[in-house]
Amino acid sequence: MPMAAANYNGTPKKALTRRDNEFLGDLAAWERENAEDNGEQLERLRRNLRKVRELEPYLPVIFTTSERDYAVESFDVKPTDYLVKPLQQEKVARCMERLREYLSRPSSIPLSETSAWGHAEPVDVPFVEILYAQYANHIVDVHTTQGVFCTRQSFQDFAAQFPHTGRFCVCGRGLVINLSQVAKIKDNALLLKNGDVLDIPRSRKKEVQRAYTEWEFTRTRKGGWA
Repeated sequence: MPMAAANYNGTPKKALTRRDNEFLGDLAAWERENAEDNGEQLERLRRNLRKVRELEPYLPVIFTTSERDYAVESFDVKPTDYLVKPLQQEKVARCMERLREYLSRPSSIPLSETSAWGHAEPVDVPFVEILYAQYANHIVDVHTTQGVFCTRQSFQDFAAQFPHTGRFCVCGRGLVINLSQVAKIKDNALLLKNGDVLDIPRSRKKEVQRAYTEWEFTRTRKGGWA
């Protein structure tokens, strides 16, 4: 798969060039060349990282540095991955393989949103914005960080569109949970990062707990690629 990268180590225009409101590249690569950068230079780097995240919130960001302590994970804008110099061929190859896998996944789910008047409008909902989805009476209510979308379709067809990455837990025949949006499990409820509380059937508690544990392990192992 051919990939285009925007490499940045100084001026923001190299990484922030846009055409028709789209980022020109499949990833952004940051390189910190001087381990003795002063605070002003580091703050400029943070500002530019935040700018890229505003323009392309789901763009993979890879950071290279000669000192592990300076990895962007310590900044408020988390990278997808980072590489410590001198670069090792095996680690670079592993990073590129994860990037290809990441870019090959679908990024959104196409829905036909049903209004209260029965009209249907096509809409693409990014997977990362989905909190959870519930099915009842032939309607799937998709709860997202941007609001609730209602679509009329079978739960089987709806659930089949989700990638098998461990991020989503399909519970029975009526509930899909984005585990990356879960802060913790308490009793028979999920406490979501946005403050919502989602009750889970007692019969599904062990299933959800197991899926959440596996997701946490996957996220720890793969980092931002999960």
